Amino acid sequence: EREHILQMISHGVDDLLLNGNARDERIYQLLNAKKIPYVLTWTIDSKQAHPCVGFDNHNAASSSANYLLDLGHTKFAMI
Repeated sequence: EREHILQMISHGVDDLLLNGNARDERIYQLLNAKKIPYVLTWTIDSKQAHPCVGFDNHNAASSSANYLLDLGHTKFAMI
């Protein structure tokens, strides 16, 4: 990924959409130094160090189950 990002930067990319947050912190430092905006997707940055658009699977499943339980359902499944 680092090589791809470096190639995009060298070609003058305006911004980046990055999937997930599992990358070397130096990538973010480089993007910030070059003033290249980016956003992380498919994740939530709990430290709020990076802009992100994501979701919390645990919270979503818990909310869904509680909603169904509040409606009186006792047998349900998720695929």
